[in-house]
Amino acid sequence: MVLRQEKREALPKSSSNTLAVQPDRVMFNIAIDAWGKSTSKEDLNIAPLRAEELLQKMEQFQSERLKPDTVTYNTVMEVWCRSLTKRKSGGSRTKENRIAAQRVMSILKRMEQMYEEGEERVKPDTRTYTTAMDVLAKSSAPGSARQAEQILIQMKRAHASGNEDARPNAFSYSALIYAWAKSNEHCAAERAESILRETERLSLTDNTLRPFTQTYDAVIDAWARSPHPRAHERAKSVFIEMLQRYRAGDERVEPTVRSFSKVFLAFARASTHDKTSPYKAEEFLQLMEDLNRRGIVHVQPNSIIFTTLIDTWAKSASHNPKQAPERAEYLLTRMQQSYANGETHLKPDNVAFCSVVDAWVKSGRTDAALRIVSLIFQME
Repeated sequence: MVLRQEKREALPKSSSNTLAVQPDRVMFNIAIDAWGKSTSKEDLNIAPLRAEELLQKMEQFQSERLKPDTVTYNTVMEVWCRSLTKRKSGGSRTKENRIAAQRVMSILKRMEQMYEEGEERVKPDTRTYTTAMDVLAKSSAPGSARQAEQILIQMKRAHASGNEDARPNAFSYSALIYAWAKSNEHCAAERAESILRETERLSLTDNTLRPFTQTYDAVIDAWARSPHPRAHERAKSVFIEMLQRYRAGDERVEPTVRSFSKVFLAFARASTHDKTSPYKAEEFLQLMEDLNRRGIVHVQPNSIIFTTLIDTWAKSASHNPKQAPERAEYLLTRMQQSYANGETHLKPDNVAFCSVVDAWVKSGRTDAALRIVSLIFQME
């Protein structure tokens, strides 16, 4: 294990000014990987920089046994990727995310150039290209999805040109779909689903390309973010297809709580323009509870899902003042009763209460003030 202090210093030397232990490429790769796995908050921003410093040091060595290989470059790219995963989202991270994407693209370009010049030890492989797409997706930088699309094209060309190690796999396609889902581009959902369809078609003759749960989740997420007026229906449709595949025996696509929650989010966003959205969301809740009760899926609604459903009703309260606040409060009461009965995963928080208050405010009803006061006292 590389100690924290050892990361920042040169390798230990003996009294004769020669290395106590002769390093090799594997040792450097382990040191680089250690930076990526550091759990220290202060290492979060410097880890990828330190990893690149080690890479640059290796590039300067004359000995072939110390020069970086594909694993080295891939590991540095993954350190950048991990730094994005660990960071909290927010505007303050936009610059850092873009830098991460730029650095990874620079490393990929360097690898491709060296390989074209005959350096076989740095041949880009599936892991190389997939990690690059993953970083682009997580960076959410403008144009990142289209860049990721170009990387998949590069992969296909490299594989067709004889690089068997660059063959796209299910994770490659999933990373591209995820990039589109996070892009917020107008056509993102349509493009994400189109790539899913391509993956499904290719998997008929190549089992390694079969999509998995996260692939479908990314497409559902893309539709949940889409401005398309029927986006919520598309999100549910993709989920139902996923469920049918799972029930037919494909365990790679078992629905998770995340799968369900993204559909609920799509219904919530649609409720401002589709009066039927809250009713459809409640039907979807019944489906989820029924599937869990019958043992078909092993997930149950949690407080986040109930709160999202409450918010769905709240958003529709202005054009459905009679039912929306009543349904929102009913769902909150269900949460309270379930929590009192020991179902801790349904404990309502302030967001749930505030969403019900919002439903009453938007309803404009004469009894709204009394209901809001009652809710405030329940929050104390």
